[in-house]
Amino acid sequence: METATKINVLKGEEIIPYIDEVSAFRIRYFREFPYLYAGSLSYEKEYMKGYSQEPQALLIVLEREDGKLQGFSTGMPLTADSDVVKDACQYFRKAGYDTDNVYYFGETILVPEQRGKGNYTKIVQERERVVKEMEYTRACFMAVKREETHPQRPADYREPGPIFSHMGYQPTDVEVSFNYPTVLPDGASADRDHQMVYWVKSL
Repeated sequence: METATKINVLKGEEIIPYIDEVSAFRIRYFREFPYLYAGSLSYEKEYMKGYSQEPQALLIVLEREDGKLQGFSTGMPLTADSDVVKDACQYFRKAGYDTDNVYYFGETILVPEQRGKGNYTKIVQERERVVKEMEYTRACFMAVKREETHPQRPADYREPGPIFSHMGYQPTDVEVSFNYPTVLPDGASADRDHQMVYWVKSL
């Protein structure tokens, strides 16, 4: 029998008890294609602390009934006074976008056994519901761009773009280059630049 799961919504300081576990998730699953991120746990913990220090930041968690974390999604206002969104806000303003009432969504990560079961959609719908209750009118997020010929692209990899579009998000002309520690084809790691594109949706 499949174990039941539930979705919980946490804000600001309520995120603190989850910092260590969510940071470990980010390290583990962002190593996968397409991000190939080879970050450090200490950095991730500091990054997640930024969410816990913003009162309107969100952590949406998918948990089993026994409390075991199965996935999560993060977010905070695009104009929040936080390093998490500082660059994103500047990119949008330079491109001529009005950043008022825009909510920035971070990653959405699910353990493999919870994928393909509608959980991604449930989490996205829940975070949008909460954000609309907070009276934000638009949402955005950032996704990495990968060419079809990328040497580390799994044979069964499915582009997420159609899913994003199905959920009502559209790519913008806001594209930026991010440099971060990257898993290389030989398993080693080194800093590399990666093209990112922002997606937006009216709520």
